[in-house]
Amino acid sequence: MLRALALASLLALAGAGNAFAHATLLTANPADGSVVAEAPSAFVLTFDEPVSPIALRLIEPDGSGTDLAGVVARNATVSAAAPALAKGTHALSWRVISADGHPVGGSVVFSVGGISTMTMASPPASPAGRAVAIWAARLLLYLGLFAGVGGAFFAAWIADGPLPAGPARFVRLSIGVGIVAAAASFALQGLDVVDAPFAALATRGPWAAALATSYAYTIAIAVVALLLAAAPQRWSTAVALALVGAALAASGHSADAPPFARVAVFVHGISIAFWLGALIPLAATVRTGALARFSRIAPLPILTLVASGIALAVAQLGAISALWETTYGRILAAKIALVVLLLAIAAWNRYRLTPRADIRGLRRAIVAEVILAILILGLVATWRFTPPPRTLAEVEVQATPLHFHIHGEKAMADVSLTPGGPGPVAVSLAIQSGDFGLLDAKSVTLTLTNPAAGIEAIRREAKHLDGALWRIDDLILPAPGKWTAKIDILVTDFDQVTLEQSFDVPPA
Repeated sequence: MLRALALASLLALAGAGNAFAHATLLTANPADGSVVAEAPSAFVLTFDEPVSPIALRLIEPDGSGTDLAGVVARNATVSAAAPALAKGTHALSWRVISADGHPVGGSVVFSVGGISTMTMASPPASPAGRAVAIWAARLLLYLGLFAGVGGAFFAAWIADGPLPAGPARFVRLSIGVGIVAAAASFALQGLDVVDAPFAALATRGPWAAALATSYAYTIAIAVVALLLAAAPQRWSTAVALALVGAALAASGHSADAPPFARVAVFVHGISIAFWLGALIPLAATVRTGALARFSRIAPLPILTLVASGIALAVAQLGAISALWETTYGRILAAKIALVVLLLAIAAWNRYRLTPRADIRGLRRAIVAEVILAILILGLVATWRFTPPPRTLAEVEVQATPLHFHIHGEKAMADVSLTPGGPGPVAVSLAIQSGDFGLLDAKSVTLTLTNPAAGIEAIRREAKHLDGALWRIDDLILPAPGKWTAKIDILVTDFDQVTLEQSFDVPPA
């Protein structure tokens, strides 16, 4: 059994995809809430991880909306050329797929020339019941993986021969429900990505969108685990148990958390399936030697369950105060309370009821464990809708970008330095002609000077990204104070335009 589990675990970990947290917008150009003197030539959104854009929509002061074309994604940056903008307040609505496969959306509100009252219709609400359906499908998938695969493993490795008819039917039913729930989860994932009603499942869009997310790996691995569990073989149930952990680790909240997080999810999933999958079969086999064998083995998976759970909490919370200050933390606190109660009942079973062979008491306690387990899984399914506090904390510590605009007769530039303080910075430049047209530049060079600080000129060549967008990544601002930016734009071999402006860099 150990050899089979070890081999299956290695294969599952090798095949599992990366696990990621919800993508979060770090900076925007124009910045959210900003008032810019001149209309931007491009929109640039920078996230905390690579994303895939679904749509960028510009809402103008009169309430009309335009879907932006030519959206470009490079790693964690999404950009698009801006159309001609009227004076007043605009909203840039964005929707992307984060690396964990979850769709994420938001809006950046900015004003050109001054703030105006935007005439906006209320945004359409998400299709009724979609969030509830996503939660229910996740819960049923968890039940299929844990009760179905875990129950099949118990029957193959711990039970005294075949399970009684009732528990055997329950295990088969759980596997079937899990397969149906996996298909439903996949379909709902696609609907959520494209933000479409249920009727859109008759079209190709939602299915293709779901297939492009990392959650597709979770569904594929989960279905294989369920199918293997349906085969009454020891080796197949051992591999299926390992694949439960791999399915959970293939997508989710463990992204840029410490490297141990993904392994912890894997171990956590296997431990849950081993424990919860045994509950229903145990209720019908308490008079056999299976109870004694399970009681001897159970402390090890319970120990790994608790240890991996603590590791994941440490990785995702960031601070103990997040337990009561964030939605994710409050859900985790409720889960911890239920798990403590569940462990107390398990300990009562192990050390009081089992030695006394109290059959009636054991069955009642197992029923209580099943009810608590379902409540816990219901709480876990709600994490689909809330990012972990660690991700929120990382966004809070991001420095505000520094933005300024230089407008000349022949050319103009929107410049953003992120973060907007001394130290390593990334510089984004949007270069246009003086009349907001496309300027086909051969090269763009940025020179920064700060004579008062005794710092020699810092000169960097920008890299052309797309259209009007240029970028410099290897720049360090050594000190705060008043700096002067000079931008040399080579239009032809004989024509160069120079833009120059001073700006203030605040202290760190």
